[in-house]
Amino acid sequence: MTDVRLASLAQSRPLERADPPTAPSVRRRLDDVTLCCIDTLHHEAALHAIRQSRAACDFGAALFLTDQEIREDAVDVIRIETIDRVEDYSRVILREVVPHIRTSHVLVIQWDGYVVDGRMWDPGFLAFDYIGAVWPFHDDHHRVGNGGFSLRSRRLMAALLAPEFPVRHPEDEAVCRVYRPELEARGFRFADEATAERFSVEVGQPAGPTFGFHGLFNLWRFIPAVELPAFLERVDPRGLISTSAFTLLANYVVSRRWQEAAVLLRRMSIHLDRAAQVQGLAAVLQSDLEQAERRIERIDREMGAIG
Repeated sequence: MTDVRLASLAQSRPLERADPPTAPSVRRRLDDVTLCCIDTLHHEAALHAIRQSRAACDFGAALFLTDQEIREDAVDVIRIETIDRVEDYSRVILREVVPHIRTSHVLVIQWDGYVVDGRMWDPGFLAFDYIGAVWPFHDDHHRVGNGGFSLRSRRLMAALLAPEFPVRHPEDEAVCRVYRPELEARGFRFADEATAERFSVEVGQPAGPTFGFHGLFNLWRFIPAVELPAFLERVDPRGLISTSAFTLLANYVVSRRWQEAAVLLRRMSIHLDRAAQVQGLAAVLQSDLEQAERRIERIDREMGAIG
C-alpha cells in the first residue's frame, strides 16, 4: 500500500455506526464471474473471505492461489510459490491468474475484503472491464481502481500480458492510472465513480450500501461483534501490528464500541508492548501520546469487564 493510502486511512473514521447487512436468503447467481483470492500468509482469513463471498453469491468458478495443500469444497486450489514480498503479489495477479479464468470476468478478493451484500450486485457491473473502489486521495479523473476487491474482465487481464504493460507495483495503480489511458484507447471500459461507489468501499465514507469492501480498517462496518474474535484468530500476527489494524482500533474507539476495541487490543497486545500500542493509536488518531494513553486505559477497563 502506498504512503498516500496509508495517510488517508485515518480519514475513514466513522461518523456513525454501520450495522452489518442481513444476508439474503437466496444467493445471487454469477455464472459469468470467477471468484479469485491470492494469499500465502493469511490462509485461514483468506478462506473466510472466500466462504463469505460464496455465501452471498453462486459464482461460475472459485480459485484460491496459495502455497499450501488446502481442500475447500467447490474451490480450485492452485499451488504457487510463497509470496515473500508485496511486489510479488502484483506479478502473480498480472501474470499467473488469467490462464485459469474461463468466465468473462473475475472478482478479485483478499483476506481483508470480500462480498458483504449480494443484494447490491448489479448485472450492469459486467459492462465494465474494471471496477474497484474510488480513491478519494487523487484529484483527477482516474480515481476508480482499488484492486483488493475488484471486478476485472478476462479480456482486460489477457491484454495486460502484453510486453508493453510490464508488471509494476502496486498493480492496481499501474492498471488504473499508469496504463489506463492506453487501455481506454484500445476500448477497455473503467467504471464511473457512481458505479464504483455502489460496488465497493476502501478509503473514506461509503455513499451507501456496497457489494463488497476492502481494508482491515473497514471491518467495523461489516462484521458483527460476536464474530470478531474468531476472525482475529485467523489473522497472521503481521496483520495485527499493521497501520490498518491500528486504524481499525481507532474506528472502534471513535465510535465508542469499547468491547470490540478490547477484543482487538487483546489480540494486538500479544505482539505489541504498551508503548507500541500507545504510539500506534496516537499515529492514526493524530493525537498526542497522553490522549492515546487515556484511550488505551479506557479499553483496558473494558477488557477487565469482559474477562
